[in-house]
Amino acid sequence: MAQKNLIFNIAGGLGKNIMATAVARAIKEAYPDSRLVVSSPHREVWLDNPRVAEIVNLETTPNFQRDYIEGKNALVFRYDPYLTENFIYRREHLTKIWCDLCGVPYSGEKPELYFTTREKEAVQKMLSDSTPEKIKTQPLFFLQTNGGAPMQTYPISWARDLPLSLAEKIVTEMNHRGYRTIHLRRNEQPAVPGAECLALSHRQVLCAIQFSEKRLFIDSFAQHTAAAFNLPSTVVWIVNSPKVFGYQLHHNLLPTTPEEFRHHPNSYLEQYDITGRWEECPYANNSLFDPKQILDSLLQ
Repeated sequence: MAQKNLIFNIAGGLGKNIMATAVARAIKEAYPDSRLVVSSPHREVWLDNPRVAEIVNLETTPNFQRDYIEGKNALVFRYDPYLTENFIYRREHLTKIWCDLCGVPYSGEKPELYFTTREKEAVQKMLSDSTPEKIKTQPLFFLQTNGGAPMQTYPISWARDLPLSLAEKIVTEMNHRGYRTIHLRRNEQPAVPGAECLALSHRQVLCAIQFSEKRLFIDSFAQHTAAAFNLPSTVVWIVNSPKVFGYQLHHNLLPTTPEEFRHHPNSYLEQYDITGRWEECPYANNSLFDPKQILDSLLQ
């Protein structure tokens, strides 16, 4: 019998792909003698992963059926955990929901990211070369304030993003305490005064996070990356739940401001649109979190 191909397709963004590395591990452990072929547009997440035989894109690879399925005794894992009842009711962590969909045991797998020694050395050099000599020895504080797809309708999402006025207070205090602040953001996303934005690729950003001393993240790719490196971080949550998307090693903070009534007639499977539709916002102002609580979490 021909060797079995395991086709694992991930439709989604960078953060979802990083979460999917935990599912890929569970799939490979359930079928240790089979080849794991990952289909994803985010190759940077899967490079050097020892469990993965090939990285392709199911949507754009010519002759995929012929080359990966015909005569290959293939199993195809092409499921969307966001459409399940357990996800809609926020019953379990997304990784477990996804493993259940794939019919493989879940044993608490966490995200995994792999980098060569040369990659790590190159990224460390880039971090150092971009720094004036006087602050080369400062510990790194990594900050992510905004998530979502490029050029989305609402450039700042009230449903996920850290209010910029709060971010500025945190950056000012961390800089005062001797940290060098690195702001993880795309060019079109708003800058925070006092924070650096480095010209790094996605792959380099993922690699760089492991060299940070302190981290303040939102529900986006950076907090999944920190989990892959087993780095406890402070993560703020507005609409999504750490029970579903988060990790126990992080210090997960929820809004201290109660919601007010708002009308959201467009809700279907989610109460709120994560892109941050303005008419759905249930908060009267941006004072969602206590800055002292965040600083205490970062500095403890």
